Amino acid sequence: MRLAWTARTRPFLGIVGGAALLLVAAASPTPDLTGYLAPAPSGDWIESGPSTNFLVGAITAQSYGAWVDDNGATERTMKRDGFVSGFGRVWEQKVTQDFLSEFVLLFTSDSGARSFYNGLKLYDQTSKYYKKDIPALSTAQSVGVEWTQSDGSREFAIDFAKGNLVFDVTMDSESTDLAAMTRSLAQTDFDAAPNSIKVSATSSTISQPAAWTIGVALVVVVGLIATGIFALMRSGRNQPAVFANAAGPQMSPDGAYWWDGARWHDARLEAPPGARRSPDGVYWWDGRSWRRTGS
Repeated sequence: MRLAWTARTRPFLGIVGGAALLLVAAASPTPDLTGYLAPAPSGDWIESGPSTNFLVGAITAQSYGAWVDDNGATERTMKRDGFVSGFGRVWEQKVTQDFLSEFVLLFTSDSGARSFYNGLKLYDQTSKYYKKDIPALSTAQSVGVEWTQSDGSREFAIDFAKGNLVFDVTMDSESTDLAAMTRSLAQTDFDAAPNSIKVSATSSTISQPAAWTIGVALVVVVGLIATGIFALMRSGRNQPAVFANAAGPQMSPDGAYWWDGARWHDARLEAPPGARRSPDGVYWWDGRSWRRTGS
């Protein structure tokens, strides 16, 4: 549930430091959800990296619950409804400073998604900030609302469920009516989403202790690789430079984005600065295949 958040004054989402946890957090959710969120309306919207105020990147029940900050009630609801994973993106308009926030949540079943969506809808329409309904999507499981914040700013949100996915599209402005734009973005999300996503028996959210365990293991592996590279360099062979970059940058499961440690970048538009290049500089290595630079 949205539960007492606004795009300008969100509850605190704790960010746990340490290289081990960053390695876990940087990965995209499984199944991959990155392609289901519409891009910003134009190029003058700047995408946010991970922050304390927004749901950006991979979403777990724990991170969503901490963001909502309701003493674990939402986290328990998500687990009861069969939450699997989620993904979020946030942009700010350079001139007007309007905000756009989108996230998608995956559940094990259509009924679980509907249950969580119904909670979102109830909260949207009973919040103290609620002003009126706005046009939603032409599906039974969709709601649109306008909120008025205490500072007079306006918030427009459309939530909907499709199959076992739940989407939230929210836009904030000091005064501009963004209802139509919010609906357009939500429609784009709806059209891109499948009727349902098959969730394997092994797909589940990672608990905090498990995340730390995996992170520590990854650090150990990285350390061993670094030791191996150092040994090869000492041996005087000419392979180490190739081996050092062979792994490639951190990529999303579908290969569409690469991670710079703070935000996702479109691999079709730009290459990672440290990526291995072909001798002529035309191609870069993503860890699995060669890509043409800038395409």
